[in-house]
Amino acid sequence: MARMMTTAPAGTSYSVTRRWLPWRRKAKDLDMTGDFPGGDFGGADDLLGVVLVVVLVLLLLPILAFALVVALEVMLLLLLLPFYVVARMVLGVHWEIEVRLRTGLIWPVVHTEKVPGWGESGLRINELATEIRDGRVVMPATVEELRS
Repeated sequence: MARMMTTAPAGTSYSVTRRWLPWRRKAKDLDMTGDFPGGDFGGADDLLGVVLVVVLVLLLLPILAFALVVALEVMLLLLLLPFYVVARMVLGVHWEIEVRLRTGLIWPVVHTEKVPGWGESGLRINELATEIRDGRVVMPATVEELRS
């Protein structure tokens, strides 16, 4: 199995997976819990509404440009993925196993280890998930513990 979800005795959830790509995406800790601060614009069909819409569009253009760059990066990664996986299997490169803390939208990596071979990495994923579930391996339970 390529991915296992497990829960530690303290109730913290973890995901144990193989890392498919040799690099990590750079994701910052985002606070996605707040509401939209703009409020309700109503019909926005008067002059003030038109001005507000134009200003908002101008403010959103950099965000949309960033989203386009991220989408292009993901498309490039998906294009390169089959070649990388075939090369990894043929050349026998070690697979990296990641344990991620399942919190919110972004799951930070709390532990990594390298394992040779596809089959061995699958066995190690099962072993590591079992060790976390049984409490034999202690992982950080919060993002604050991870940072300290």
